[in-house]
Amino acid sequence: MKFYKNIYVGDSLKTRKEKVIDKLKNGEVQFSCYLIVLCDNPVEQLECYDSILLLQKKWMPEPLLVVGIASSYVEALELIKRIAEDTYLRYGEANLRKYILETQQEF
Repeated sequence: MKFYKNIYVGDSLKTRKEKVIDKLKNGEVQFSCYLIVLCDNPVEQLECYDSILLLQKKWMPEPLLVVGIASSYVEALELIKRIAEDTYLRYGEANLRKYILETQQEF
């Protein structure tokens, strides 16, 4: 699992960001934690998973690029909206995949 350099974090997790990321890197499940990941399929853009799915290692696609973490599904949708807005401000379109990959390379 890799993490986006400029990871989007929901407001409710901002104070625990580093702790949550460290636990996820170690494969520890975080309850009430949703991961926004870049899709492996180049046609699609983002997917949202409950971190409880990390218990099913065979199911999870590898490697995951986590671009956002949130404490609820609704908060995850708000983060996806924020990513879309940032993408639109930069390119004038909603190609989230392009935005994430290009900004990841900038770091």
